[in-house]
Amino acid sequence: MKSRLVVKHLIASTLVLFLSVVTLAQTRRIAQVEIGNHPAAYDADGCLLPWISWQNAIELEMQWYLNCPVTHGYPNFVWMTFMDGNYQPDARRSDFIPAMQNGMGIISYLKYYVYTQRRNKKVLEWAKYMGDYLIKESNTPDTGRYPHFTRSTGVSARFPQPADCGTQGDRPYEIEPDKGAIAGYALVLLYQETGEKKYLTQAEWDYWYGGKPAATDIVNPFGKLMERAGNVRDGGDIWQRLGNIAVWNSVMDEDRYLTRRWNEFITS
Repeated sequence: MKSRLVVKHLIASTLVLFLSVVTLAQTRRIAQVEIGNHPAAYDADGCLLPWISWQNAIELEMQWYLNCPVTHGYPNFVWMTFMDGNYQPDARRSDFIPAMQNGMGIISYLKYYVYTQRRNKKVLEWAKYMGDYLIKESNTPDTGRYPHFTRSTGVSARFPQPADCGTQGDRPYEIEPDKGAIAGYALVLLYQETGEKKYLTQAEWDYWYGGKPAATDIVNPFGKLMERAGNVRDGGDIWQRLGNIAVWNSVMDEDRYLTRRWNEFITS
């Protein structure tokens, strides 16, 4: 009986030693892995560690874009979506998403500009390049069903975008209102930061955000009259309207009863 216990103990010890050696070998092998040209590093629990701090990653990303050459009057990344590491167009992809990429670009650059206490004026300059492209190069024609509206898709390196442009999921002459809304919101933020009326007129800002009477007639992007001069928007300025937001319970009255009965059904 005693000899059997000894044998079991030896087997268990050998197994533990074997597993320890295997685990050590695997850990060493994992440590040699490279991810994106960076050696993988792990903590004591085997969890992957970041190779760089978030702050440094953001700075490197911004510096790369701020070094982008300016051609055709804009940084290259403004007028194309697909490019290589040398800021040159990808010959395989000429499709382009001006509203989304430049709208979100403006929003991101302005946030970074404020985050860095507005020290680097080139960040704001690059955001203005994107805004200028949106209002000068990427709108639909002034006539037609959707006049003067920001393009959701188009063709890279076209100044301005052709009237019948439309790539990816869009057919010629089509628009995507949600993408145009992103571009519009970005231009409002750009006006708020710069005060330049090419992005939004003072009358529009005062009416939509300031809670003031419209100094002129307010029209939508298609030229249709929305509000006449002198009218005031309900609810006051934007801060008053934001303060009036309420959240309600969207769960229906029968929720608890139905949940209980459903649980009874699936466990029966």
